[in-house]
Amino acid sequence: MFKKNTIENFFIKNKNYIIFFLWIISSVLFYFYVNEKYGNPPRYGMFDWNRYKDGAIDLLNLKIPNWPSYYFFSYCLYLALSIKIFFPYLTLVIAIFLNLISSFLVFNISTKLFNNTAAFISLLIFLFYPYYQMWVFFIQPVTFFSFCLLFVLYSVVNFENNRKKIIILFVSLILAFTARPNGVTEVISVYIFLIIFYLSINKTKAFSIIILGIPIIYLLLIFLNNSMSIQNVYDAWYITEMQEFGFKNNLEYKNNNFKVCLGMTPTEILNLEHENAPDSNLSFWICSLFSSPLDVIKIFFVRFLITISFYKPILSLKHNAFSLITLIPIYIFFFIGLLYNLKLKKIFIFLSLILALSTIAIHTVDGDNRVYTAFLPFVFILASGGIYIVMKKIKILK
Repeated sequence: MFKKNTIENFFIKNKNYIIFFLWIISSVLFYFYVNEKYGNPPRYGMFDWNRYKDGAIDLLNLKIPNWPSYYFFSYCLYLALSIKIFFPYLTLVIAIFLNLISSFLVFNISTKLFNNTAAFISLLIFLFYPYYQMWVFFIQPVTFFSFCLLFVLYSVVNFENNRKKIIILFVSLILAFTARPNGVTEVISVYIFLIIFYLSINKTKAFSIIILGIPIIYLLLIFLNNSMSIQNVYDAWYITEMQEFGFKNNLEYKNNNFKVCLGMTPTEILNLEHENAPDSNLSFWICSLFSSPLDVIKIFFVRFLITISFYKPILSLKHNAFSLITLIPIYIFFFIGLLYNLKLKKIFIFLSLILALSTIAIHTVDGDNRVYTAFLPFVFILASGGIYIVMKKIKILK
């Protein structure tokens, strides 16, 4: 049996050294893991690499990045810091260092929400879960976007009604929002958090936030809407990208929403294919939610499930087995940590995840989990609280 006070005292005295030591082990371990599995780090030139490279070069030339790079503005700015100096190795060094800062953020957030013991658990999961740490060695926005999200969460859990805390929160939101279009979900989550937070201490300020926030949220949703043109309504509605990952789409859909929301004739609906479908957008999904709510729920549920499970039929049995064996317990502990002594800052985490999954669901299946992986630390933090609570209940901790 472990004595809680002994563990707590140990971490209070040595936590910075422990975080640094574990980070070094993790960095070395996953360098060789990525090298063995994917090739010599840093990995780049894959996926949609050119959008980030071109955006960074535009910024270095004092130009506004073209579409779609400007949706990743802060990441392109981050990339521009090193793209002309010892690239790509300096970029890798910065990414690893950013991972160290994220480790301290994870520990601090977990301590604030639970205690040092739970913080140690969350740190271990964060630093040694392969689906997260492997992305540190890819030149992709995952690690940077995740850092931005953790910075927002750190600002929220440490939030107080003073100018300094408000400025820190505001800066973190700018970084998250400009790192990736999905950062809009954090702005909306913080907006709701601030309304509820101030309702208990200053109703006038809460009302002001509601009024001022409405046009801001509206503009941000327009911004998000414009970033969705990568997929058309046929692919979006029938989840055709599932086939790419080995899934068969056996869902039965109605398509009355195409008439109601897009003004299509029965003949046009009958002949609708990938090649002649209009672009998907947020308005289409909002309208479809009212005209075909059950179908929208089906689509969202399927995309939610595929995204959070990390399961894909085209991947190896070992990969899929590891995903299910590790993530199912983590999600169970997540809900224990969320619901035990439920508080506003935990609700913020849950809301962030739901909104993030929703932006994925109206867009496309997150096939390689690059977007959702950035949110995994949120899951790890609450799951660590759940693990701590269970350990205490079954008397592993005294």
